[in-house]
Amino acid sequence: MEMMLVKKDILSFYDSVKELSIRSLKKERYEDAVSYTNIAAEIAYRFNWIYRDDELEDILVKVSNQLICRDDSYVAVGGRCVMYAAALLDNRGIIQQYLRALMTYADKLLVIVEQSYGEEARDTVCELTACAKVELYILPDKLPLKARAQLLYDKIVSFQPERLFMHLWPWSGFAVSVFNVLPPGIVRYQINLTDHAFWLGCSCLDYVLEFRPYGCMVSEERRGIAKDKLLLHPYYPIRECRPFAGFPEDSVGKTILFSGGGLYKIYGAGEYFEIVKDILDSYPDVILLYAGTGDVAPFEKFIEENNFRDRIFLLGFRKDIMAIFEHCDIYLNTYPVSGGLMCQYAAMAAKPILAYNREEDRARFIEKGICVNRLYKITYTDVDSLVEEAGRLIEDVSYRKRRGKELRDAVVTPEQFETELKMILTCNTSLRDYEKIDIDYDAFCERYIDRENHYTDTFKRFVIKKFKFRTAWLFPKVFLWFVGYVFSGSLLLYLVRRKKE
Repeated sequence: MEMMLVKKDILSFYDSVKELSIRSLKKERYEDAVSYTNIAAEIAYRFNWIYRDDELEDILVKVSNQLICRDDSYVAVGGRCVMYAAALLDNRGIIQQYLRALMTYADKLLVIVEQSYGEEARDTVCELTACAKVELYILPDKLPLKARAQLLYDKIVSFQPERLFMHLWPWSGFAVSVFNVLPPGIVRYQINLTDHAFWLGCSCLDYVLEFRPYGCMVSEERRGIAKDKLLLHPYYPIRECRPFAGFPEDSVGKTILFSGGGLYKIYGAGEYFEIVKDILDSYPDVILLYAGTGDVAPFEKFIEENNFRDRIFLLGFRKDIMAIFEHCDIYLNTYPVSGGLMCQYAAMAAKPILAYNREEDRARFIEKGICVNRLYKITYTDVDSLVEEAGRLIEDVSYRKRRGKELRDAVVTPEQFETELKMILTCNTSLRDYEKIDIDYDAFCERYIDRENHYTDTFKRFVIKKFKFRTAWLFPKVFLWFVGYVFSGSLLLYLVRRKKE
């Protein structure tokens, strides 16, 4: 059943969820209050019409005031640091970069992980356990909220750190509630992982470590964080050593155009597919490989409609991402959502990057996240010009290699990252400035709504998953969509998709 969401629908539902959190707080149902706050935060994160909500922050402050017994005699020990990680992940989320730097910087480092980790954190865990100055602690998850919050508070305070680094999900309400009431002797740094989006935690930070000027602008303009609290610190990509898992047989002897990231990044605007079609139509010896997860249906439809079954290959999630870059020829950036880390991988592997964005979205150009040591033009604002540049890269191998080497030399190095972080922490002052650029926040929000309406139904499925039959009165429009699914014979498809989530 086709159903179109408008911004008014989303705001109304968001307010309903927030009201559930407020009611739970009044009734002293603190677990529910935090849970509803997290859901509201995830709704805001999915559409980004706001970047800070002081009502949600206030709920978490009130929860922490009710749950946690504080230590008023706190004394920090110099050189001790805590890293709190909502999750440990290899090669993602800037976690390894900061952990490696802190293992050198700190005299003692306590790493607290909110949830158990598996193979996806193998390399990170090996590095941590091999370092004598590191204590790795997994927070128990089978505890009531009050006991778990007090346990986290006590664990941090007993370690006596002078600095806390927060590596959070946008909806990490539990952690934020604890960090709200930590002793003032602990300086709190938010590592801004999702600088383009809403997140909880504005109430519990002293400084924000930003990785690009765009995040600085959003934090200053929309999160209300003072400029002198924003520490701009570009990061480097982690070079992992997974063995190469290979490419499809049809790639032999072809020029390989590679692209990757969550599939949501290429839905919501037609330019990405227009670029792909123009390049493949113009150059028969080029194939596109795409590595990433998400709803593949729109991409597969594009492949079928254009008879690209032997020209485009969806690789899914690949652990050997660095090896893929080493074996491809050119990287095509995602659009309308740009891929910062993937572009950094491409630059580190000395591969040229093709990137498109609108002129009015200059704040989202990838140059400032890649070309830290020297500025080079990467982003094109005209599809025809980008396809022309693609042709030059495809046909002129020497030009292709030169462009790749230029980008490799422009990326931050691990040594540079570590040295600059030490300097930043010494004075809590940014070493870099950023220029103000206009950001079209309304267009960004509308793009997310358009993507949900025309390319995917992940938000609707998120609502059903969280509220089940309560969706009928909380968000009738989504419930009617679900009923339409059931009666159209698509229930099996829905259950399969939900299982994949």
